Amino acid sequence: MGIYDILKTKILISEFKRPIDVLKIDIEEYEYMAVPNMLQTGILKDIRQMAIEFHVTLKADRSRRYKEEPPRDKYFFALSLFKDLYDIGFRIFWTHRNPTCKFFSKKGNVERVTCHEVSFVNINNM
Repeated sequence: MGIYDILKTKILISEFKRPIDVLKIDIEEYEYMAVPNMLQTGILKDIRQMAIEFHVTLKADRSRRYKEEPPRDKYFFALSLFKDLYDIGFRIFWTHRNPTCKFFSKKGNVERVTCHEVSFVNINNM
C-alpha cells in the first residue's frame, strides 16, 4: 500500500463525517506494510472496530508436508504492531487461527497455522 493509497483511503474515510463501524483487512501479508502506514497517517482514529488477518508466507520442503518456521523478527514486528495499535486505543476482543493455513513444523512435527484473524475494538471511539 503506497502513500497514494493511504491518502485516498484517508479522504474516503473523512468523507463519511462519522466513524467507520468496521474495517476488514485481509491483504495477504501486505498488512505488514499497510498497518504501519495507517498508524503513521492517523486514519485509524476514526475506526470503531477492525479485523485483520495476519499472514506469514512459509517455504515448504520438497515433500510439501513440512515448512520452515517464520523468522523471529516477523513475530516481533507483528507484536510491535499490536503494541502500536494498543497505544492508540485498539483492544483485541477476538482472535482465531485460520485452519485453512495449516502446516507441520519441522520443529517437533507440530501442526501450526500461518494465518491469524484478530479483531480489535477502539476504546477511544465507542
